[in-house]
Amino acid sequence: MEASVRLGSIRGIRIGIHYSWFIVLVIFSYLLAEGQYPNQYPGWTTTQYWVVAVATVILLFASVLVHELGHSFVAQARGIEVVGITLFIFGGVAEIAEESDEPGGEFAIAIAGPLTSLGLSAIFGGLWMLLHGTNAQVSALLGYLAVVNAILAVFNLIPGFPLDGGRVLRAILWKITGDVRKSTRIVSVIGTFVGSVFFVLGIFAALSGNLINGLWYLALGWFLQNAASSGYRQVEQEELIKGHVVSEVMDPAPLTVQGGFTVAELVHDWFLARNVRGAPVVTNDWFEGIVTISDVRHVPRDRWEETLVKDIMTPRDKVQSVTPDAGIDVALRTMSEHSFDQLPVIADRQLVGLLRRADLVRFLHLQQTLMSDKQRTSRAS
Repeated sequence: MEASVRLGSIRGIRIGIHYSWFIVLVIFSYLLAEGQYPNQYPGWTTTQYWVVAVATVILLFASVLVHELGHSFVAQARGIEVVGITLFIFGGVAEIAEESDEPGGEFAIAIAGPLTSLGLSAIFGGLWMLLHGTNAQVSALLGYLAVVNAILAVFNLIPGFPLDGGRVLRAILWKITGDVRKSTRIVSVIGTFVGSVFFVLGIFAALSGNLINGLWYLALGWFLQNAASSGYRQVEQEELIKGHVVSEVMDPAPLTVQGGFTVAELVHDWFLARNVRGAPVVTNDWFEGIVTISDVRHVPRDRWEETLVKDIMTPRDKVQSVTPDAGIDVALRTMSEHSFDQLPVIADRQLVGLLRRADLVRFLHLQQTLMSDKQRTSRAS
């Protein structure tokens, strides 16, 4: 998930906020300031209700951030890269570069989040006991955070993918069966069921007059169902590409252009004539960069005849590339992080191929077909 606002980094982990978080900030602050806190603590001023409400929501999402950092620090301790953490409408998500390759690591990373939330609940609860009676607003804030962090820990331990409890259960099943795909399929089914339960709760809540809670449950159910399905597809994809390298999928003889071509030649003789939107730039067998239709748009049409490709291309030192022996998973991750549809494949500064997203999709489809045929053959025998 792409962050809308970057907050900085912690131990090399980018921290960001998705725009949907601001929606939650407003809605939750309103519900606390105009509903829950006035009902529980009558007699405060309007300003006090709103200050405590906004502080509660901000500290709640700070707690979610610490929860995700719990996952992330354990992953880093096991040598797994963590790209970033994004806070969004349903909480937070840590972008971990790769899954653990063994069930013990999966278990440790998954359980770290709920344990962190339980620890936060204990800290806030302890502070509430120490400060209870000294300041009504501070006591309310600490008490709420203690309870919500405990709920967060328990909710995340529900054994359905992609919740932490689902990952814990997957690690246990993986350890028992030795089959990560089968284990993921089981917890994904459970996750889909959990999402359906929230759907039903949302419908009942809405019909009984509690529209806001109903819509929230419906949205959460939709999110869990989609996440469970996409989580299984991701694991299946990782299994299909495991051990395969870029050279198996790339186009070994891609269309290239020379840096000395004019933009007019590029557009008429290459982009239009060959129906492409970009091409690697190669001069004397050396890879020089990438030129795309977006680069052309920055050049006035009356200057196409005099402007050279090398003057508008993205130079090689600013181009993301892969080597032919890189894993397909590495290439996919690079494409996803930068929203690329293609990557040049470089060896010793020479272009040896071009990897397109469409080529990867065809490769995955072929692998899935072969896997399905293999499974049918196994059942038949």
